[in-house]
Amino acid sequence: MKNNNQLIVNAVTKHPIKCIIFSLLTTIIFSISLLNVKIERDIRKSFSSTNSKADIELLRYLDFYGFKDVPKRAFLLIQAKDGGNMLRSNILKKVLEIDSRITNIIEKEEIIKSDEENNSNKSTINMDSKHQQKKTTACYPLCNLNQPFHLFLKSLIPVLEKEIRLNIEGNGTQYNVDNISDTLTYPHFKLMGNDVFIGLNLFEVVTSNEMFPNNRSNIISVETIILWYVSRSDTMKRVKEFKNITLQLFSESSLYKNQKNDNEIIYEIYGDEIANHEMVRGAIEATILMIIGFILLFGFVTFVFYAQIHPKKYVIYLVIGAILSPFLAAISAFGILVWLGNDLYVIMCVTPFMILAIGVDDAFILTSSFVNSSHIKDNKAKIEKTLTSAGPSIAITSITNTVAFGIGFFTPAKQMSLFCLCTSIAVLLDYILTFTLFLPILVLISSTKVENQKKSTMKIGFIKKYINFLSSLKGKLILIFTMVIIYLISSYHAFYIRQTFVPSKAFPSDSHLVTSLESIRKIFDSHFPVSIFFSNPPDISNVNEYQRFYQMINKIETLDETYGRNKSLLLLDKYEEFDRKTHQIYNFLGIVDNNYTLNYHNMKYFINNILKTERIKFDENNNKLLKLHITVMAKNMSEWSKRAKYYEKIRNILNAYSEFNGTIFDADSGVLDMILNVKSDLLGSITVSIISMGVICVFFIPNFVGIILIVISLTSICYNLVGFLAWWGSDLDIITIVDVLIASGLSVDYTAHIAHFYFSSKGNYKERLTYALSEISLPMINAGLSTFLCMFPLIFIQTYSILAFAKTIFIVVALGLIHGLFVLPVMLVLAPLGNESSENIIIDHDSIKISSIQPFISNEK
Repeated sequence: MKNNNQLIVNAVTKHPIKCIIFSLLTTIIFSISLLNVKIERDIRKSFSSTNSKADIELLRYLDFYGFKDVPKRAFLLIQAKDGGNMLRSNILKKVLEIDSRITNIIEKEEIIKSDEENNSNKSTINMDSKHQQKKTTACYPLCNLNQPFHLFLKSLIPVLEKEIRLNIEGNGTQYNVDNISDTLTYPHFKLMGNDVFIGLNLFEVVTSNEMFPNNRSNIISVETIILWYVSRSDTMKRVKEFKNITLQLFSESSLYKNQKNDNEIIYEIYGDEIANHEMVRGAIEATILMIIGFILLFGFVTFVFYAQIHPKKYVIYLVIGAILSPFLAAISAFGILVWLGNDLYVIMCVTPFMILAIGVDDAFILTSSFVNSSHIKDNKAKIEKTLTSAGPSIAITSITNTVAFGIGFFTPAKQMSLFCLCTSIAVLLDYILTFTLFLPILVLISSTKVENQKKSTMKIGFIKKYINFLSSLKGKLILIFTMVIIYLISSYHAFYIRQTFVPSKAFPSDSHLVTSLESIRKIFDSHFPVSIFFSNPPDISNVNEYQRFYQMINKIETLDETYGRNKSLLLLDKYEEFDRKTHQIYNFLGIVDNNYTLNYHNMKYFINNILKTERIKFDENNNKLLKLHITVMAKNMSEWSKRAKYYEKIRNILNAYSEFNGTIFDADSGVLDMILNVKSDLLGSITVSIISMGVICVFFIPNFVGIILIVISLTSICYNLVGFLAWWGSDLDIITIVDVLIASGLSVDYTAHIAHFYFSSKGNYKERLTYALSEISLPMINAGLSTFLCMFPLIFIQTYSILAFAKTIFIVVALGLIHGLFVLPVMLVLAPLGNESSENIIIDHDSIKISSIQPFISNEK
């Protein structure tokens, strides 16, 4: 440490200007890469985990449909404005009008390069002629997602209009539809004798046990219609067009709902691009508020330095240095990440301001130590004394914050991982810039002048009275009572914290998208489609294999959360029904005998002419099913934690029948995976972080008791943080994990400082505490207040993920000051005091002289 201090002293005293220039040039070099920076705005990529089960499931999904990248998706949730039945001809026509606005965009043909074509085997029967050419639509191969709905309406609307016409003519409504084989039932309806599944489009359906003779339907009413859309992401044009139409409909949806007009429907729309847009809007709002926080911080730093520095005209230089150091560190950290080939994420807008809030703490400590050493005439000796006193404290906070955020790099969510890495790098760079940028500025404007000795006497007198209070029975009882209250409140709320995550946490709470998601929750509790993909479907001609496949399906359908076979879309059962009927016709004609066995003879015709879907891929040359996509219907899936557990049950069943190579797919699976592991991840992060903090403190605080007390304090702060975050409305999710890592790093600022100065001095516990508190209490309070002020405007932000950081800062500052100025000093009083020696000798504080700083380049006052 002495050698390091000597190097720094020589550099800043001999070449302060060069040190400043070096700092600025290094920042410029690091930040040049920002000219080519890419901001990742995809919310799912931001919050999804990497190298997880969800990644494998995503790859299977992309391979199944031949996508090169994850397609953009959206869905419309449409209801009648009067809250009535959706199955009215005038309302259904309005639904088709909105539907056509999207389909006209995604069904436009576009010529793409051959390497972007689906590389499926040419013998696979699942592509119509237009897709065998080089022209494809944006929705290919999922253009038929809403085809059952369109077929349903094609049969229903003429019936409804005929019913209206007959009512007007007074002829009654008893008539038969033209094709008596067609029945408009739910969840399957008959079309030309074939079953069509309508359960993915009609929701909150009320049905009758009997068929209505006027329209051959068992549906009494339908409250909600949902239409699904997918658009490929293989060209920027397609991405832009899909984004524009979904954002346009999103903007109009609030007008449909709020304005008093002739619109007969209201609708909500949710889409990937809408979510990305709202997430960016929240980040922009947060940045604006944090600029206000920056102004508050600037004012506070100016006030603190103004009280310490003379002449006053030099205050501005130190203020600029104190703020420029963390700001340049943050910019350099961004540049380093880009040099390493990473994208920047929206949430990183918080990083510069967080580093500012953390970084000025070092400037306070360094300046306070410099002022306390200003009675030393020799500038070089004064710098060395300053570094000897403040250097370890700055090193402890910087290294622990660097490590704490570094641990956060291993969190599964890519956005949170890179946010932590960026902050970790920035903290480390700020530590360096404190000595290469801020300290040289301090040197350039400083010489000494002694004044106002009474201030120190008053300060030391107050500290001695405070220590006597802490040592008294009254002080200890107040501490016990305070901590019991804190632990009762935090424990109660920590016990009931909700383990979940929802996309709305990334949006401003005033976003119309949040209300859309609330509407969708009701639907997802009623019906929620779950997609399962098989890359090795059963051989339907093999009885044992086919039966085993249905054993697996039965286990999935008998789960508490799953509806039965009636609401599943399996496809193979429909083919079996078709094949059996075909055999009966051939048997009636005498072409085949009575013995029926399921085979592939009619599969090609069924796929091309009856099913017309991309859900089955069939190799006609080898008579083999290549791939199969089925859907089962679940309930009570609005709560993400329930959905995560349900998916895990399905995965376990699929693993038990691994020969079919089945995987589920949900665009949110990456987030759902993290929900399952968040509790163990939180405990692991806290444990690793606190142990790391303790190990780091070993190198700066050579006292085992002191290390134990710091670890106890850190554990207490982190534990209570979780409880108070829960009390303040936070959930147990990946954001909370990062919050706790932030807390573990920041908490050291309020505990290790006191312990360092305590154990680096001599004397009894009162003398040591007097020295420690006189040296560090004011800088520590200033650090807490500056951090609070910088983040204070974020309390008004409406975005959960950003607001959570602000809440964490506020709680950590409060708990940190309580533990640093109250809890830890009492524990130090109660702890046994060893006879260890130290380099530092306690100073007689009654004779300390408070010094002001004035420039040595001029004797001007």
